[in-house]
Amino acid sequence: MEPRAEGEVKYRSVFMAMAEGAVLQAADGAVTDVNSAAERIEGRTAGQMIGRIPAELYQGSIHEDGSAFPGELHPSMVALRTGEPQSTAAMGIHRPDGSLAWISINSQPFTAPGESKPHAVVTTFHDVSEPRKAEWKHRILFEESFDGLFVTSPAGRILEMNKKGILMFGYSGKEEILNLDLARDVYETPEDRGRILALADTMGTAEYDVVVKKKNGERMVTHCSLTAVKDERGRVASYMGAIRDITDHNRVESELKDSRTQLRNLATHLLSAREEERRKVAREIHDELGQVLTALKMDLKWLEKRLVPSPGQLQEKIGGMIGLTDQTIRRVQKISAELRPRMLDDLGLDAAVDWLSRDFSRRTGIACTVTEDLGKLRIGEGIATALYRIVQEALTNIARHAQASRVAVDMRAARGRVEVSVQDDGIGISEEQAADPHSLGLIGIRERVLAFGGETTITGEKGKGTCIRVAVPLSRDVAQA
Repeated sequence: MEPRAEGEVKYRSVFMAMAEGAVLQAADGAVTDVNSAAERIEGRTAGQMIGRIPAELYQGSIHEDGSAFPGELHPSMVALRTGEPQSTAAMGIHRPDGSLAWISINSQPFTAPGESKPHAVVTTFHDVSEPRKAEWKHRILFEESFDGLFVTSPAGRILEMNKKGILMFGYSGKEEILNLDLARDVYETPEDRGRILALADTMGTAEYDVVVKKKNGERMVTHCSLTAVKDERGRVASYMGAIRDITDHNRVESELKDSRTQLRNLATHLLSAREEERRKVAREIHDELGQVLTALKMDLKWLEKRLVPSPGQLQEKIGGMIGLTDQTIRRVQKISAELRPRMLDDLGLDAAVDWLSRDFSRRTGIACTVTEDLGKLRIGEGIATALYRIVQEALTNIARHAQASRVAVDMRAARGRVEVSVQDDGIGISEEQAADPHSLGLIGIRERVLAFGGETTITGEKGKGTCIRVAVPLSRDVAQA
């Protein structure tokens, strides 16, 4: 075999055995030879490719950003025009079956001695579809996220931001927001950035709420998460993060909080007004009606003595009237005490709760003990009234629902607050019952405690009873005796 023919055979063998796709093109760009790898990667036969130029073969090809990749810009055509090699150009091509393949292309022109223009070009390429697909999936996720996503440099420049983030800040395009100075142009308080980065650098991630500025200067409250991306030496190379506008959420939350505060203040005012009205009515019943009934009884006693001896029927009638008057006096005293026990104002919380427990035991037959360790502390009127009503409501619930045989009430001053607990040995309240929005008595207990900035705990164990614990901070409503 002649040397030239032998060289062509070797060339052909190497050409066809290459793992990369390889295409040989003439000076006008027309394909003159194709290896097997090129057929496999492009999904075409050599017959479908030979004699055609890139503009015909790669119609609809795209750049990485999705824009059109014209045939005249194919690396082989550029190499033929310029005589310069072209390397690692990425192009998306549409195979005959409609699938999209991504290839990385290198083109090497051949120029004969004494010629100024290449007479041929060899183009090699390999399939990068799988990595590119993953990259595109990430890009799609990045761009279509419901949150603003961003990448920033350690120096504080925005390097990348998705559409959601750009619109969130009021910018019209990426070119406007890239390279903004975060501390100067974005953070309302520039010092916030240093604090946040210190946390991300130390912990690897940071999650925080921060106020930023839109393009028009408008304030925006945001919730952000930030991750420090480090290089192989452990140095921070960039920061990746997500940002969400919570301005409306915060406003609604603030309005809701204000509304709750107003309702609580109104409820506290109504409770206070009702308590004052009860005090007034109880005092009028006790003092005025009680005095009238006492005077009536004295008059009946006087009349009884003056009619002796008198007919038995008249004497019996007067005795009955005296007994009825006594019964009415006791009833008036009971109503007055139920409206507001006078001893709560005169003798304090401990005496009032002790009377309440004894009255509870007498009416229900349930043993009730009271222990207290308030020392010399004399609790102010507001807290004393609230705690008395709480114990009263707890005992009422026990009588109605607990099926208990014993109750223990404990009151003490500890850790700068007044603590009261009511424990029974009944059937025990469930978590669902304790949280029941229709249980107005328990709601009332919680609201009375919240009005003074306190805490309420209601726990129960089946068959072992229920415990209501409240703790109210000692405040200016508390005075030393």
